[in-house]
Amino acid sequence: MEAELREQWLAADPDTAPGTLHDRLAEQHGRSAGAIRSRLIKLRCDIDAPGQSCTPERAAELKARLEAEYAAARA
Repeated sequence: MEAELREQWLAADPDTAPGTLHDRLAEQHGRSAGAIRSRLIKLRCDIDAPGQSCTPERAAELKARLEAEYAAARA
């Protein structure tokens, strides 16, 4: 699944809204959109920019942001 997910992200139209693509990939892979975003970050894909990979530093920023969003949702 990981290789396919990364390929799908990198092949995506950069004009696609990220949330739309997260939802589409979640449906295709039988996961939640949150799980897809988390996996994409681990695969060094920039979850804010369809078709783009990211540096380890950017991946760390995205991971921290995602964790903060999850924590706020649980509060």
